[in-house]
Amino acid sequence: MLISSLVSFWRYPLAWLALVATSWAADYSSLVAKLPDTSNAMILLDAKGLFDSPYGKEHNWKGQHASKFRSDPSMIPPTTELFAWGAELHLQTLTPTQQYAVMSLWQDLSMPALGKWLRGSLQTIGGFEAVGARRGAMVLKFSPEQYGMIVPGDRQRTARWVREIKGESGASLPPYLQSAVAEATGARAHICQAIDLTDAVDYSRVRQAMAKSKVVSGAGLDASRVADLLTGIRGVTVLVNVDDRMHGKLQVDFTGSPSILGDSAKPLVLEVLNESGASLDELDGWSAETGARRIELSGELTESGLMRLMSFLEVDTAVVDQGDQAADDEEGSEASPSSTATVTRDYYQGVQKYLRDLKHEHGARSYYSIATWFDKYARRISRLPILNVDPEMLDYSEAVIAHLRDAADSIQSGGVNAGTRSAQLSRGGSGYYDSYNGYSTFSGGVTYTNNVEAERRAIRAQERGQSSLDVKGHIAAIEAATLRVRRAMTDKYNMEF
Repeated sequence: MLISSLVSFWRYPLAWLALVATSWAADYSSLVAKLPDTSNAMILLDAKGLFDSPYGKEHNWKGQHASKFRSDPSMIPPTTELFAWGAELHLQTLTPTQQYAVMSLWQDLSMPALGKWLRGSLQTIGGFEAVGARRGAMVLKFSPEQYGMIVPGDRQRTARWVREIKGESGASLPPYLQSAVAEATGARAHICQAIDLTDAVDYSRVRQAMAKSKVVSGAGLDASRVADLLTGIRGVTVLVNVDDRMHGKLQVDFTGSPSILGDSAKPLVLEVLNESGASLDELDGWSAETGARRIELSGELTESGLMRLMSFLEVDTAVVDQGDQAADDEEGSEASPSSTATVTRDYYQGVQKYLRDLKHEHGARSYYSIATWFDKYARRISRLPILNVDPEMLDYSEAVIAHLRDAADSIQSGGVNAGTRSAQLSRGGSGYYDSYNGYSTFSGGVTYTNNVEAERRAIRAQERGQSSLDVKGHIAAIEAATLRVRRAMTDKYNMEF
């Protein structure tokens, strides 16, 4: 379905910022050449340009990034200059099933030291040094300045990736993602996010969605023609440029012409994003332009809007930034009480950061789409580094994760229950059922259904109310647990948490 496909693009990525450098454009060629053709999502980032920009310097992005990295390892390592990420995104569950990252660093990491830090064995795969990292990732050293990561990355899967890279034709992104790389290079954009939706959208499901679209019905558009257009979607690309301000551009590309939408092109894009919980406040004020085969929205970004765009990548890249520290550590050495206190406080602050972000999350315009955000933040908390963290703090975070996931389940169950109960209202007869403008059409005739629609609204409100009570209970439990663990850790380590 188009809605679920588009949201997968917006909902997931890395907490970074970006800009346009006036003197040079990033050369991603050697990085993207290693991303496999099975990728259907991609992110490119010029970190060096980001940190050197006037806006970045004014807001100390480099310093802030380095200080936050330890408590948020889903960000790129502070030593990164260029970063490329490709993923096989499951469009139904909206999660990456396989991820690849290639990054250029300004330092030459010692792989033996990295292996020692990770307590993983140093390996050689396809002629490259490799180290098994936490949570099933594999880190590769392609050159003294270029490193790769595959998640999940067992030895066999990693070896296949290396063989593809070293093959005669090398790795090769699908055509739409290649075109996105060209767009980013030509625009000197320092963030590019793209998802390939070629052949991913089913006509019948889109047709049903368009029949219910307020934009389509309000503009008097032909739902079938709109569904034809959306079924031919090629993909979505976002480019971010920053000079003294931040600028964004959203491009939706089709095989057909979106001119049939007329002035409804922008409202339809916003409707899809709003229903998917992937909206940005700024988009309402962005200008829209319809081209031969593209809808383009562009305008200024606020930092909060940019951070929302950066909710996509959740690869744990902390392992690629441990080389210097690893060389000084003894394998099996125990942390001192003072270091445990510091690490535990950093971990606690990382958990609190995610809980604050979730509290202020306002992109989910549809109630039931909020569940995806609870689940996303549960995953992000679960990926925080746990080495030398106080066990009591880990028990707390496990409880937080469980409550967030239970809250997501409550919301999703409410939606399922509402759908099931609503569907039963239309089962008073046999034959095919459909609805159009308040009328239900059965094989046996036409029945007026305004009363049925009223009952459905009541059912949705009832199920939403019950799930909302459940969610409030989980939130209250998290707040109580946070208060307890903060007091306990402050007393135990005699430092403010």
